[in-house]
Amino acid sequence: MPGIAVIDSQISGISGDMFLSSLIDAGADKKRVLDSIYACEEFLEGVRIIEANFEKVTSKGINATRFVLKSKDSKTCRKGGELISAASRCCRQLDLNHQARSYVQNSMQTLVEAESKIHGQSIKTVHLHETSSIDTLVDLIGSGIAAENLDLFSSNVYSTPIATGSGLTHFSHGIVQNPTNAVLQIFLGRPFILTAGYSNTETTTPTGASLLVNLCVGSVNRYPDFQPERIGFGAGSKDLGQIANVTRFVMGSSHSSSKYGNDTVTVLETHVDDTTGEHLGALIEYLSKSGIKDVTVIPGLTKKNRPNYTIKIITDYSRVDSTLDFLFTEIGTLGVRIQEMNRIVLDRDATTMKCKILNDEFIVRVKVSKDNTGQIVNAKPEFDDIRKISKSLRIPLRVANQIALSEIQTRFGNKFYTRA
Repeated sequence: MPGIAVIDSQISGISGDMFLSSLIDAGADKKRVLDSIYACEEFLEGVRIIEANFEKVTSKGINATRFVLKSKDSKTCRKGGELISAASRCCRQLDLNHQARSYVQNSMQTLVEAESKIHGQSIKTVHLHETSSIDTLVDLIGSGIAAENLDLFSSNVYSTPIATGSGLTHFSHGIVQNPTNAVLQIFLGRPFILTAGYSNTETTTPTGASLLVNLCVGSVNRYPDFQPERIGFGAGSKDLGQIANVTRFVMGSSHSSSKYGNDTVTVLETHVDDTTGEHLGALIEYLSKSGIKDVTVIPGLTKKNRPNYTIKIITDYSRVDSTLDFLFTEIGTLGVRIQEMNRIVLDRDATTMKCKILNDEFIVRVKVSKDNTGQIVNAKPEFDDIRKISKSLRIPLRVANQIALSEIQTRFGNKFYTRA
């Protein structure tokens, strides 16, 4: 069963070193991460790492882990192509698995692409200053290894709204407002919520943003239902006054039975009272083809005995905005209720089999559902295939379905789930 994790940066934001430190604080393999960090200096010319370590600190009463890196660098800027190449070569040298390697390379690519778009230069030739230091490569490599160690790549990882800070930031090109241009570019078009937070300084860095968007499915307004098993606090180096400068990482598992799978879905619901049956039919048809999981239209009565319809849609978080756009423009509703809900689900598979019906042979698609042990719970024919058989043989749908179910039972009968 996939784990569930939350990266909580709604108070103090997130940087690369804070995220890495939070994973170490939660129990990731510190020795392996540090060994890999020291190897990074080989892939950036002019760099020597003097010291790399994780230390225990306290931030406003919270025990946390902080990453300490001391290095010498003969360069103050590097081209984007050089950084992308360094990340790729370092991953190969360290023999990272496919998921960790992709995570590191994608995060570096995200970072460089944001800078290239801001400066109007190609990815290979754009010059990076602050983000070109060894710190960036070290944060990405360390985070990739720590994330792999905690099995995050097979988990459902969510982000809270991200505190980017307010006020102004001084950097190599001058003074910019927070959130910085690079941070905004990284989050542009992605399902994340940005908030100023409580600090008048930069609290989310481009490196932290890149690591976040390449790992999380998006921002959620509340924690999903789960049982916490690991908690980590990654401390930053800034003094944020009364605010604890820590990124919190929480990991756990679903509170549901281990016999069945689970996932988190978003439920959208709205009432309409001024639409026609034809319009509702077109709505269902469009939504069914748009990639959502389910749509239901429920007739009812509202105040003053006025007839209305409740439209309920179940979808992934990534499709929320496009679904809202459709509801507001096509239905004309003025408000939509949204809930994030934990769902118990069976693993689903599809197969085909030959069915002999009234001396004729047909190929029928069969939907098979299983629990987490692989035991078959149910198997049923695809309705469209049953409808074709009914039409071909000129027999009632229910008869064609009963015969097909009998054939399926014969094939899968001894594999079906039986209650103890």
